[in-house]
Amino acid sequence: MIAKLARRALIVTDSIRVLGILGAVRAHVGNFVGKRGTSFPRSRPLRIKGWMRPVHYRMGSSDWPVLQKIFMEEDYHIPSPAHARAVDDLYAQLLERGVRPIIVDCGANIGLASVWYANRFPAARIYAIEPEPNNFAILERNCSGYDQIIPLQVAISDREAQVALTNSVDEPWAWETTESENGGIATTTIDKLYGQESGTAPFIVKVDIEGFEVELFRSNVEWVDHTPVIVFESHDSMFPGRGTAHAILSVLLAHPREYLQRGENMFAISRALTQSGVPR
Repeated sequence: MIAKLARRALIVTDSIRVLGILGAVRAHVGNFVGKRGTSFPRSRPLRIKGWMRPVHYRMGSSDWPVLQKIFMEEDYHIPSPAHARAVDDLYAQLLERGVRPIIVDCGANIGLASVWYANRFPAARIYAIEPEPNNFAILERNCSGYDQIIPLQVAISDREAQVALTNSVDEPWAWETTESENGGIATTTIDKLYGQESGTAPFIVKVDIEGFEVELFRSNVEWVDHTPVIVFESHDSMFPGRGTAHAILSVLLAHPREYLQRGENMFAISRALTQSGVPR
């Protein structure tokens, strides 16, 4: 009971820190009411302190815990100061050389991680990959005004193909991707995205694609060796027997990397980054 109350107090404190007092009250009340199926609008803007643009989310849905994890718990902030400095140094070095860093957000959902990265690394080119139409519509709203973000309504895979989407729990974060010749949704590849613009370099790939990691990492993985930072979640608990974490780690472990965890996110950072500051 005490631990539960402490957790709730921390959530409120973090909400006030990120949203301000009035914003935190509106967010929590809106989320509470939204869960009860009232006539409140399902999508509303929310202002983050210090940011010029609001973010949009659907009240009472899984958008809210995703928003909490990204903005309040800062799940995409590298937990080790030394590794965070090394990544910041690489970002600065690339810009000094006139090279634009590339960030690929695989499984962008409504674009909150893409927006977080856009504020953290404003000069980077960010590809926000999200195949589900309703999520993508809100993603486009959230990314509007961020010229560095390119929203793409496609799925990510190891090859160009067609996929279908299913959702067994009826939550916006839970869309699963399966290969299907008649799926109607196209896929793209990370190496294709890396080749879209000249004067760029791989920087960060974030992967949260609800079990489709197996297909992403089964072949065409040369991009891994060129990507200094890869952020991913294990979905083994959601998909017993599929081996999602094994699919990722069997590729990553072939390259010297250091691993850090924050919340549900695992950061795989090139060892060359901490040894020399510039990945080989």
